[in-house]
Amino acid sequence: MASEFEIIGRLKKWFPEIGDDAAILRDKRQETKDKRQITIVSTDSFVVGEHFGSYFSPYDMGYKALAASISDIAACGGIPKYALISIGLKDGDISFVEEFYTGIKDVAKAYGVKIIGGDTTRSNTVFINAVIIGETKRFIRRNGAQAGDVICVTGEIGSSAGGLIALQNKVKNVLTKKHLNPVPRVKEGKELVNYATSMIDISDGLLIDLSHILEESKVGARIWRTKIPINEGTRKIVKVVASFKPASTSVEDFAMNGGEDFELLFTIPKDKISEAKKKVDFTEIGEIIQVASYKSQVTIIDEKGNKIAVKGFDHFKR
Repeated sequence: MASEFEIIGRLKKWFPEIGDDAAILRDKRQETKDKRQITIVSTDSFVVGEHFGSYFSPYDMGYKALAASISDIAACGGIPKYALISIGLKDGDISFVEEFYTGIKDVAKAYGVKIIGGDTTRSNTVFINAVIIGETKRFIRRNGAQAGDVICVTGEIGSSAGGLIALQNKVKNVLTKKHLNPVPRVKEGKELVNYATSMIDISDGLLIDLSHILEESKVGARIWRTKIPINEGTRKIVKVVASFKPASTSVEDFAMNGGEDFELLFTIPKDKISEAKKKVDFTEIGEIIQVASYKSQVTIIDEKGNKIAVKGFDHFKR
């Protein structure tokens, strides 16, 4: 059975323009010479039971679906403008619909997004699709990382996975909100267009999302494990759960492989770090390295030179 990323790799042979968090819909700079007018678009899909567990209310489903989709626009340096929301429902439960779209409305209001359409249909499984249209003055792709660039992240890593574990084990923890109601880094992405050489949002896990940048850029990476910013709540929940479900990984491994933080993972030239930090709060966690020969094998090593296995969320493997 092919993995999600093997499927995407096969599709890229047919459609070489795919591969970033969003795509350029129209570049108005060619028409108006206005550097701010690049129109970008992204789409994302969610299945209840796969992406949203029983601990998600309809409000949380709507909230997270739109927030996660907005994050894809932020990951390319864009500002979200418009959205189309489609949903498949088992029946016409109006209370579910109203609560779901209240979550959509609250996120849309917070980020200045106008809901301009969508679709509803009957389905045996509840699913959601969001199409987001935005603008940016510079489209940041995944393929611009260069040897010597510093690898950086906004916020703290592993917080959403910590919240998920708390929800699954019915343990009270401040991180549950991080999982249910994530915060897309739109303001940070807008500032990073002036500095980043490549960027992606952390949805499938730090290492697996970093591997996308490395694969597209044909480079390797050295990660400083001890520099990865981890919320204290994550450390506590891993320790609590380990007391009755022994953990097989360290909290650092947990943070590197946990997904859905929706923080920005980006690369930046060393000489731009100081200037960028005046605009955006972020942490340096590694550096891009040149590999002797790049074929299809992503190389990530730690500060001691040990190779790190790439793990993370794959929709087609459990």
